[in-house]
Amino acid sequence: SMKTILDFIIAQQKPDGTLDFGNLASPPDTAFIIEPICAAGNILKGNTLCQEISLLIKKIIEKSGDGLAVGGLHTPNHRWVVSAALAKINHLYPHPKYTKRISEWLSEGVYCDKDGVYLERSMTYAEVIDRSLITIATYTNRPELLKMVERNLHWVFECMEPNGELVTFASRRQDAFIQKNILLFYPQYRFMANYGNDGFMGGVAAFIENMPGFEPTISKDLLYLFLEDNVLAKNYPKNPLPTDFQKFYEGINLVRGRKNQETFSLFGGAD
Repeated sequence: SMKTILDFIIAQQKPDGTLDFGNLASPPDTAFIIEPICAAGNILKGNTLCQEISLLIKKIIEKSGDGLAVGGLHTPNHRWVVSAALAKINHLYPHPKYTKRISEWLSEGVYCDKDGVYLERSMTYAEVIDRSLITIATYTNRPELLKMVERNLHWVFECMEPNGELVTFASRRQDAFIQKNILLFYPQYRFMANYGNDGFMGGVAAFIENMPGFEPTISKDLLYLFLEDNVLAKNYPKNPLPTDFQKFYEGINLVRGRKNQETFSLFGGAD
């Protein structure tokens, strides 16, 4: 089954290593596919029963790496998606061109305001950026990036309704006013809980574990994540979560408040 999938991907790769997925011959869309393939490469490393599979994985990854190391992107968050994929590629098959490209993208700066809000103000892309920055920080030894992830995850929690739904009307992207759920942030909260021995992050992770939909939505993806990243697999601290707060996010003109099971939002407009 793995060989069938990998043969198909090889057949779909463009001469520059990119793939058509959402956008044509797109480096960031390719990066979204390559990152889990790199996870497979990491997990199967040294497995003598899967040598043929590992060679196919290497063929795909190195060819894609050529395109990701020079190609462009469409939106701000794509810089970090591409950099995360390059960080994983470099971990498997080190080459200066990968780390050079990561440094070039990072030199532009990650826009994250003092309240932890990223440029796109989108829950969809906050999940993507947090995941990407964790990967870059882990694989390229840049722990300073995790400070932004920490701030953002506090903002995400404060924008959460008691049932786990997230306020999305401040988004500058296609998910404005669309129902989103904190479920998808589970690996990020769990990683940060373990990495920083952070009881708040662990409290949110524990909350998510007990939400309806956790098993079908999240647990199916956790096995490969746990096999690839031993930080995720550890037990983590858990503190009670705050249920009484009021906060003004000056950069986006948003006020969020909560008292037990009641919440309110005041928003000053898209820009």
